[in-house]
Amino acid sequence: MRNCVALLLAALALAFACPAHATDGEWRRAETEHFVLYSNQSERRLREAAQQLEAFDWLLRTVMGVTDAETYPKLDVYLLGSRESLRILWPDVDRNVAGFYAASPEAIQAFAVASERYGLDGPQILFHEYAHHFMHQHFANAYPAWFVEGFAEYMATADITLDRVQWGEYSVGRALTLVEGRWLPIDRLLRNQGIESTDDRQRFYAQSWLLTHFFYSSPENTQLFLRYLQRLRDGADAVAALSEVTGQTPEAFEQTLRAYSRARIGYQRLRTPDRAAASIVVTRLSSAADDVLLPHARMRWRVKANDRAAFLEQIRSLSAPHMSDPIARRAMARAEIQYGSRPAGRELLAPLIASGSTDVEALYLMGLSYVLDAEDAENDTAIYAQSRPYFARAFRADPLNAPTLYRYGLSFAWDPGPMPPARLDVLVQAYNFFPQVDEIAAATAFELGEAGRVDDAVAVLTPLLQDPHRPEAARQAREMLAQIRRMHGGADEDAPQKEAEGN
Repeated sequence: MRNCVALLLAALALAFACPAHATDGEWRRAETEHFVLYSNQSERRLREAAQQLEAFDWLLRTVMGVTDAETYPKLDVYLLGSRESLRILWPDVDRNVAGFYAASPEAIQAFAVASERYGLDGPQILFHEYAHHFMHQHFANAYPAWFVEGFAEYMATADITLDRVQWGEYSVGRALTLVEGRWLPIDRLLRNQGIESTDDRQRFYAQSWLLTHFFYSSPENTQLFLRYLQRLRDGADAVAALSEVTGQTPEAFEQTLRAYSRARIGYQRLRTPDRAAASIVVTRLSSAADDVLLPHARMRWRVKANDRAAFLEQIRSLSAPHMSDPIARRAMARAEIQYGSRPAGRELLAPLIASGSTDVEALYLMGLSYVLDAEDAENDTAIYAQSRPYFARAFRADPLNAPTLYRYGLSFAWDPGPMPPARLDVLVQAYNFFPQVDEIAAATAFELGEAGRVDDAVAVLTPLLQDPHRPEAARQAREMLAQIRRMHGGADEDAPQKEAEGN
């Protein structure tokens, strides 16, 4: 539902780096303008990957014309030393997977296997997902479903070097789908209808990539696309709008696309701007991170119910030798709060949240412990109230922390009557920061509906309503939307087709 650049002065930065201490671990943390990266590879490789991602962000902003100065949470990216490391995060991951993107109410994180040569192995996966992440934050509901997917595929082929970036090259996998299989009818593609089977979704992605590539292939075609978007926003039918702006019937336009697919696919290139190495701040993490960093990241995403008891014992064992280290203490506290003893978790957090503390995660986890207690007590409002002072302190330390905003706003959901506007605004802001998280989107849409803000609820649900690869989420969104409309005397109907989709 709703957010990479030249290698300069790196040698100078390394020359002034602090010497390693005996307690230093293998992991390093790099913070840039838009990302926080973790890697147990060399600092050089970490900086290169950070610069690649910042260059890709710059490319997206350039292509999409993003000039706003609004600040969003930074994306957490983990660069792993081997594919085996992925199993710490996702035990049953396919052995061919080189990375994945995970969004939950606790965090939005991306994981990729580091490469000896380039810093990122198979960056297309990460680029594709970051393109979605970027579009959610800047253009929620602004584009039709096929363009959201097609744009991510189109940009994912970006090739970034020291001084230039090029993108729009052939997507081999998508091209093979177009050559080897039958195509979706153009009306189903444009309206995102009947895309249910795996084969249909593969065709949807491939044709979406091709259509996006076609519209970006020349200034004239881009102008056609902009006119098409305007007609959609005016309420025109997706197929009729395309015929209007291109002057072709749907059948004739499909032939145009087929001819384009057989032609030589071109690409675009830009020189990247100079960026000072000072924009990348690298710190060495303690040895505790070697043991608990990846398990902690897994907790912020997903530990399956059947695995939780064994996982809890594992975290207790891994953290125990490092209890003087906040990294380990926070990891063990989270494990206790989510899967074990919440009083024990609160005891672990107590030293980290003393008066004046700005330890955002420790404060958040203390608040979360009371939220989970309240849920277990059938949403006891008095227990929810105990969580709020900790969330308030965490917010003062970091106003961009989406989990804090979400849990704080939702803690008012069980109070009598509609949620007060000021509290609802907190929940909406959490959604604006983490629009990719279904749970946050659903909770926000429901509360907006309860408050009578039906149009806003529709806007929040629209990305799920038209999601081509999460049919179950789309079904649940349709049911919620129907419920909201019934509450306010509206018809039980899907969102208008002109409303766009996100991933």
